[in-house]
Amino acid sequence: MNRKALLILFFIPSILVFGQTMIKRTLTSGGQVGEGFHGFATGQAAQGNAHSSAADSAAYGYWTFQGDFEICIELVTDSIWNVTDAMGRDTIDLHYTANMHERDYFSFYNCGNCAVDLGARVASTSPSTITTGYYSSLNRATVRAQFREDEICPVTYNATFDWIKDITTWATDYIFGPSGDNLEAGKVIKLWTQILTPTDTDDSGEFIDEFSIIVEIQSRIFLP
Repeated sequence: MNRKALLILFFIPSILVFGQTMIKRTLTSGGQVGEGFHGFATGQAAQGNAHSSAADSAAYGYWTFQGDFEICIELVTDSIWNVTDAMGRDTIDLHYTANMHERDYFSFYNCGNCAVDLGARVASTSPSTITTGYYSSLNRATVRAQFREDEICPVTYNATFDWIKDITTWATDYIFGPSGDNLEAGKVIKLWTQILTPTDTDDSGEFIDEFSIIVEIQSRIFLP
């Protein structure tokens, strides 16, 4: 029997992130603390003893938080994928693998001032009887994704690395395809998805003829 499936993208456009800046200071023994002795000076204070004003000079540094970075990711395509089969029909079979076509991708634009990583998780399903997991089974579907900066529409997905879980997984150069991490400011990236429909559906004896899956996309600052 056939099912109608929708994949809805729920995007978190901005996360407040503070960057870090290295503050460097010089430690010298130039401060006068008594007859014949100099102190280790940081700022205006001098403490301890040194035998000359040139002894024991050093440098130190520490990290401080600065609000210099702005994360801004804009969804520039439709937020809903009306899943279709290979023939373009919007009702698909049970135990069926549906891939996005070339026209179906989601696209994101980095409108911030820093490079970011993108992550994904399954936020919810409707009806709640439908769940998601590593493999499809009764009332359980599987959703996979790939981020790509090129124009290639994937035809295969990695069952382990492209699987979208119900907790946030961050993209790397092999998780969620070849891209998705270190998306530079001003760049655009595409997200392609694949759905494996349940082997069967049943809700207290009732036939489920339509379901939707909401995928949440998150962003964070890229740290090398």
